[in-house]
Amino acid sequence: DSLAIAKDSLYFEMTYQVTDSLYNLVSQTDTLLAVYRHPRMSEKAREAYLRGKRERKLALKTNASTKFEIYDTLRVQSDFPLDSIHTDMFHLMHKVDTIFQDIAFTLTKGDSLGMQLYVVAALQPTETYLLRIDSAACRDIYGKCNELIEDNIKLKSLDEYSSLKVKMTHFDPRARIQLLNDKDNVVAEKAALAEGTIFDYLAPTTFYLRLYIDYNVDGKWTTGDWL
Repeated sequence: DSLAIAKDSLYFEMTYQVTDSLYNLVSQTDTLLAVYRHPRMSEKAREAYLRGKRERKLALKTNASTKFEIYDTLRVQSDFPLDSIHTDMFHLMHKVDTIFQDIAFTLTKGDSLGMQLYVVAALQPTETYLLRIDSAACRDIYGKCNELIEDNIKLKSLDEYSSLKVKMTHFDPRARIQLLNDKDNVVAEKAALAEGTIFDYLAPTTFYLRLYIDYNVDGKWTTGDWL
């Protein structure tokens, strides 16, 4: 809320659990007051700060690269929540010989604030594309617009990937298989299949496997219930 942001103080209500005299968990609510104190600045620094605010443009960043992963989704990231998005000012073009030709794509929001946008299209391996975002295609909640953006995209070749097929000796339909990198981060997760679970588009590096039984069949890891 821009009106709330402009105020010099904000009240927050926080509810959390504490232990009472009988060692039972009960809810307790506190009110917090956050007061904003303006930083002390010299006149020269203040003028530079105000000038920067006046001249600021909306910064949009993309994950486009010349080594774009086949399985990845083209994303546009904003530093501030967006107030308006003109989809007709987004262009995705495919390079055919030496000419870029417009192709069909879908632009969707990645979150409720519109700070992340997904450009969904059927991109082909080894092909080159251009993402063009016209100036003033997006405006943030402070009224700032973006400048022209042109990013080149080149997809990797299928020869740069490997595939892995995992088959359980004693199959359990509730099993879910996770693929981990060398830092124990989950790279991919799939439900186990009787004929074998296939992980595609893997870089030639070290991976680890982890399996868990999805007892409540909700399709994700669920923590235990201590009670």
